[in-house]
Amino acid sequence: MQRYLTMPYLEHHCNSRGEMLFENITVMHKILADTHKCSQYATINNDIKDIESIDLGREIVAFIKNYRKEVIFCSLNLGVSGVIKDFHSR
Repeated sequence: MQRYLTMPYLEHHCNSRGEMLFENITVMHKILADTHKCSQYATINNDIKDIESIDLGREIVAFIKNYRKEVIFCSLNLGVSGVIKDFHSR
């Protein structure tokens, strides 16, 4: 198992301009980074007890799950997913 955790892993990210970036890390680093993201997600929007109580215009935290040119799908940690849609894009 120790040998597996120290194996190289090629992580990829997109920057704000949509360009693909690559980073050489280890499998262990990837596991720890993903675990950190999960622990961050578990704490977002904890102050909201009921989704129906959210006032129009209130900002909430979201994790992007997937995106396309005209729509972004988000995890909100509220029992429902969020969608951000650009009605002006074609």
